[in-house]
Amino acid sequence: MEQKIKKIIFLVILCTLKSLVSQGQIYGTMSGSVEFLSVATVESFSGKSNSVNGQINLSNNTLDFFVDINTVTTGIKLRDEHMRENHLETEKYPFAEFSGTLSAIDPSVKDTQIVVAKGDFTIRGKAKSMIINGKVLFKGNVLFIKAEWDVRLADHDIPLPKFLFLKLSDTQKVSLIATLNHK
Repeated sequence: MEQKIKKIIFLVILCTLKSLVSQGQIYGTMSGSVEFLSVATVESFSGKSNSVNGQINLSNNTLDFFVDINTVTTGIKLRDEHMRENHLETEKYPFAEFSGTLSAIDPSVKDTQIVVAKGDFTIRGKAKSMIINGKVLFKGNVLFIKAEWDVRLADHDIPLPKFLFLKLSDTQKVSLIATLNHK
């Protein structure tokens, strides 16, 4: 009986330690930035938000980043309103999100590491499986991440605006930069 109690205590301690180690592998941000570049026939413009929320869990190599699309600005208020109301329907679909898994990152490496994220990018309520290449760098308890990828508007049922001669490209270049702190 005493041996059984020792085994139970050992398992409880082991589970507690595993939980503590797992928690020690989480990095998060509430102030990353995301930017998209839109190329049109006559005019190109970009939109940006500094309100990206995200988390990377190194214990299971998962990540999740999202942004409230209502925080994205292009520099022209009327264009922002049309983008939100007519094309992205932010009242119904307020967030863009990428959630998935990440190739292994080694916190002991002090140089930039190339990483690959696999998961779903969701915007306007429609998810699309993607593979995104990025770079990470550790400095102390801080993780810097940068990634770029293309988003096809048709993949997310986002209608293209067509104003006389101005046509928007179906593919938008998206970039993410974030500084994640150890939690």
